[in-house]
Amino acid sequence: MVAARPHDRGSVVGPGCDDQFEFEFALDLLLDGVERLHRAGWSSA
Repeated sequence: MVAARPHDRGSVVGPGCDDQFEFEFALDLLLDGVERLHRAGWSSA
C-alpha cells in the first residue's frame, strides 16, 4: 500500500524525509501496543 501511494512533495517537512523509516516506525509502535495488550490479557468484546 505504501509503495502504491507516491509521496506528496508538498508535505515534506525538510530534506531527508524517509517514507520507509516512517512506515516501519509507526508499524513498530502499533505492534508493541498489540503485544502489551496481549500480555495484559486483553480481549475484544
